[in-house]
Amino acid sequence: MKRFSNFIPLGGGSTEGLQASMGFVKNPIGWLTLHGTHGPGKTHLCAAIANELGPENCFYFNTPDLTSSFTDDFEATSKLIKRLERVPVLILDELDKAHIQKWTRSQMQRIFDHRQRNNDKYGLVIATNVAPENYDGDLGFIGSRMRFDIYKCIEMSGDNRNRSQALKTISETSDQRRRQ
Repeated sequence: MKRFSNFIPLGGGSTEGLQASMGFVKNPIGWLTLHGTHGPGKTHLCAAIANELGPENCFYFNTPDLTSSFTDDFEATSKLIKRLERVPVLILDELDKAHIQKWTRSQMQRIFDHRQRNNDKYGLVIATNVAPENYDGDLGFIGSRMRFDIYKCIEMSGDNRNRSQALKTISETSDQRRRQ
């Protein structure tokens, strides 16, 4: 299970991402964006936030999965959007990988507009490989909001997926401490 306690920051903004994520859990309102290259632990931190807050306070979605659940059935989609608007914290991972079409864009805009208008009541966490200033086209409206000064935006870089050496070192250190 992804937790803050088993996240291993290995540079490239991952320590800042960890600190910002832990701070967000203490006060889960406003927006937190984690952006950068593949592999520095953005998804791990999103999952850790979700696990800390629990399912009654937080919905976590891989954004392509969420947008594919939007259908041409207006009533069903509207009910889902209302649930997403009301949940205390919404986490959208892999935002840049969502397939955005006209219908999907309007639904995403509803979510983001509601969260922005009520940013003093609700939290939104976004993980993306694309820097907010590079969002354009169908997602341009989201990038402009992520850059607002009132929101936290953390760049994370470096591929930390190969953590075996770091995990081995931590394991060896833990074993040594237990033997002492």
